[in-house]
Amino acid sequence: MNRALWCALVAATLSASCAEVECNLNSDCPYSARCEMGRCVRDCAQDRDCPSGTRCNANGLCEGPDTGVVDDHPKEPVDLGFTPADQGQSLPVDSGNPAHDAGFDLGFDQGFDAGFDSGQGPLDAGFDSGNTARDAGFDLGFDQGVDSGNGPRDTGPVDTGLATPVAVGVYDFTAIRPDALLSPVAVAWHPSGAYALIVTAQSSVWRFDASAQAVSLVTMTSNDVAWRGLDFAPDGASALLVATTTSGSGSTATRRGRLFVWQHAGQSLSEITAAAATGGGFESVRFDPSGARAAVLFQGTSSTVIRFVDARGAPAGNPIGRGMAGSTGCNDVEWTLDGFGDPALAVVCGQNTGEIAQVTNLSGTPSFVTAPSGGQGNVGNTIRVARRLDGALALAVSASSNKLYRYQSGQWETGFESPFSRAAFGVTFSDDGNRALLFGGYGYLSEFRYNLYSSSAITAFQIGLGAPPFNQPSQSSIADVAFRPRCDEGLVVGGVNNLTARSTFVAYFRVANGRRCSTQ
Repeated sequence: MNRALWCALVAATLSASCAEVECNLNSDCPYSARCEMGRCVRDCAQDRDCPSGTRCNANGLCEGPDTGVVDDHPKEPVDLGFTPADQGQSLPVDSGNPAHDAGFDLGFDQGFDAGFDSGQGPLDAGFDSGNTARDAGFDLGFDQGVDSGNGPRDTGPVDTGLATPVAVGVYDFTAIRPDALLSPVAVAWHPSGAYALIVTAQSSVWRFDASAQAVSLVTMTSNDVAWRGLDFAPDGASALLVATTTSGSGSTATRRGRLFVWQHAGQSLSEITAAAATGGGFESVRFDPSGARAAVLFQGTSSTVIRFVDARGAPAGNPIGRGMAGSTGCNDVEWTLDGFGDPALAVVCGQNTGEIAQVTNLSGTPSFVTAPSGGQGNVGNTIRVARRLDGALALAVSASSNKLYRYQSGQWETGFESPFSRAAFGVTFSDDGNRALLFGGYGYLSEFRYNLYSSSAITAFQIGLGAPPFNQPSQSSIADVAFRPRCDEGLVVGGVNNLTARSTFVAYFRVANGRRCSTQ
């Protein structure tokens, strides 16, 4: 297919530039590469880069020696050409941290390609590499009790190297009627995959029923309750929800963190009043992989504290804290593993500061260790962090630079060369850890596939929020994304919540070439 025709076909889906043609013939490319769609690409450089039983030919393709059939689908995704220079970006982050205070309006400059719309309506999608046969038979060797979808439950050791990545996802989106839901800020699935809970910027909690593909109101709390986040215990018996209440205004304003428990059996919500904390607010809650306890992030006026509670909201260990400069603060916490393989915590900060900290030695004398900055790269205002599987790998996204930071081998990678993700400020993993979605402003999503940590390997696309049935303003943001357990499907929630507009959208997504849910 010639370059001009290819550009015409995909321009409605992606904003990649078609202006420069890198090659026209294979001979224009170096050894072990070939010309496809005007760019030099390769799947392999040596035979060892190919699956067992195949070899790498002179054009960088893995071919089968027995059949002579060459797989002409690239294993690496198309380079979309997104670089910071392409964006014309000006991304002042609201120092008031409106990611929490206003729901999900992060104050992105509306000149940041805000008018871009793929024209595809609700069914915008990324490229399909066409290489689905390669995804089918690989044993990923997870020892975490995760079913890879490849037959019997995997029992081998954790594969810490670069396994063959899954194919680039082809994402389909179905609009869900939001009913009276306004300003969603977070969503989490029950481990059964039967339903998800959605919390809003003010008072209400909603339930999404996967079978009915519909949302319904669960409960309304007092109007001063501003939800921050939620997480289900691994056994599904309960979920913890955190909120912050603010009374007064200006210099006399006081804040209080509040903790609630959702009981799955009774489908009911109750507050744990003994867990309330004054002088600040709760920002995030995450269960450890065992479900024995959850970490609750409390941000005060001049300190950051991590509290530990069990699935009932009762204390489950001594708090860990540190001082911070006034008006600065942190937004999210996640369980990881340190360099010794012991449980640790990652804390990301974006309230008038940009920082990633690792909390180590949880069973001894805990300490906060700040990720490298300065000459190795500036950590921007960071809002969200998510882990893969057992916590050996985690990702965080800067809302101010849209850089993607990776944690592995016990340390954070935060250098200038960190991959760029269009308009992103959040990240979430699928439960098998093979995909992660980066999300943020104007309906943009980017897919990270384990463990391809480069801008060219991160595939960007956009939900057509400006078209029916979504009909969202151009400044709409994705507030949260959650993969449904045991499949490559899930929920996207967001909208606008500011002084000039309030709107909401809910979308159910499916990766057409990914794992399908056993029931709807």
